[in-house]
Amino acid sequence: AVTDEPYMRINFLIPNPTLHDWPLDQTEIAHRIAELTVGWSDRLYALLAETRGPAVATRLTQYYSEAFAEDYRVATLPSQACNDINCLERLTVENPIEVSLIASTNQPGLYELRIFKRSAGLTLSQIVPLLENIDFEVATEYTNHLGSFENPWAAIYELRVRPRDGAPLNLKHARKILLPNLKLVLTGKAE
Repeated sequence: AVTDEPYMRINFLIPNPTLHDWPLDQTEIAHRIAELTVGWSDRLYALLAETRGPAVATRLTQYYSEAFAEDYRVATLPSQACNDINCLERLTVENPIEVSLIASTNQPGLYELRIFKRSAGLTLSQIVPLLENIDFEVATEYTNHLGSFENPWAAIYELRVRPRDGAPLNLKHARKILLPNLKLVLTGKAE
């Protein structure tokens, strides 16, 4: 995405050292330029509209495009943002934490663990030792606050983890056993 601003001008200079005419498909070029210039919010809306319908997609896109900080929008694909929004939308007073786990697409052996917490309140110093106690190494961690930093309504804790023994995770098993138990510990319902 280039920007979410309503107007922009882009000039393309294409070197042609041979000075011969190139066979150009103007329709294909126009299509590729259109793909490159669609903003992050527009892509988010399109993905949400597929699953939630246009009315809900409009509401969610307007809300979350402003709720997510600029660094989140730069670092997060709209497809991942859709997954994050689905988890955030499930947060309630009775269900203050959601957890997701996926295999890293660009780093074999790493997994992306996301913890969604209503009204923040967790610290990485609470989360990291817990993960280390269940034999995970934390490679990187990052926190995204939704709302103001001083008064967030929710936070997304993004952690890239790997099993300490280096063995691949059975994601189906982890989602069925590990994540629900991790959620119980993080909500204080288990130790």
